Amino acid sequence: MFPNAETLIQELMQRFSRAWNQGDVTKIADEFTNDAIRIVSNPSSPIMGQEPIKEVFKETFSDENEFKDSHIEVKVIETRSVSDEIYLGAGYFKILNQQNEIIEQGKWGNVFELNDGKIKFLM
Repeated sequence: MFPNAETLIQELMQRFSRAWNQGDVTKIADEFTNDAIRIVSNPSSPIMGQEPIKEVFKETFSDENEFKDSHIEVKVIETRSVSDEIYLGAGYFKILNQQNEIIEQGKWGNVFELNDGKIKFLM
């Protein structure tokens, strides 16, 4: 029997949101596998590996960026276990500034990997 996909992904999203809301790029990067691939609309090319992902988040929270001091709300809608190590999840997100104005919002979908009882972003 696979661990409960919804519980694992909800826990990850709580850790990720907490780290985002603190602007803690190290904790954010720790939620990705070493060989993770991050594909988002901006930048349009994939970011490959935990360290390059961390560098992008440093830019995201820099003084020049609109995401500095922002907070994120994440809603998990669907989860699935594909194997004992691979999980899928999808949902919605909202990124808000300090005045609670929406900076960005949309849908998300990710592939996750379970290792030593902890799930992380794989893609």
